[in-house]
Amino acid sequence: MGMATFTRSSEIHWDNSAANPRNPSSPPVRVTWGEESKDEMGSISLIAVAHEESEGAVLQGDIARRQRELVRKRMEADPELAKRIAQLLAE
Repeated sequence: MGMATFTRSSEIHWDNSAANPRNPSSPPVRVTWGEESKDEMGSISLIAVAHEESEGAVLQGDIARRQRELVRKRMEADPELAKRIAQLLAE
């Protein structure tokens, strides 16, 4: 059994405009991902369940491999992010 092939899309929207009275930045500033309270911290979760209980370990392995692949690609594309993650892991 391999990871099922499917496509899903989702969007998250934030109002970082001057018209938003709860926007902490005045004037508005570009917000990027980070761990500070002023940073973007949105996430989307996917829950996957094996069709048969006996396939659970294979599914978990497939998900873990895909997750590592995505993280590696993101860190290769953003060396600054890779440095920040290395600093967090060293703490």
